[in-house]
Amino acid sequence: MRVIFRGSAGRYHPFPEGWWEHLDTKPIYIKNKRQLREECRKRGLSSQYLEDL
Repeated sequence: MRVIFRGSAGRYHPFPEGWWEHLDTKPIYIKNKRQLREECRKRGLSSQYLEDL
């Protein structure tokens, strides 16, 4: 279990690490926001998840 402390308790949004099925024909294991952003950029996609953060 990871615990991350931030300056403002209400601003931390844990990333849902796991298999993302809708980025390509085969699921891709995404570990963090940076990787999701890069995978979307490579494919010309956008992510509502990234826009909501």
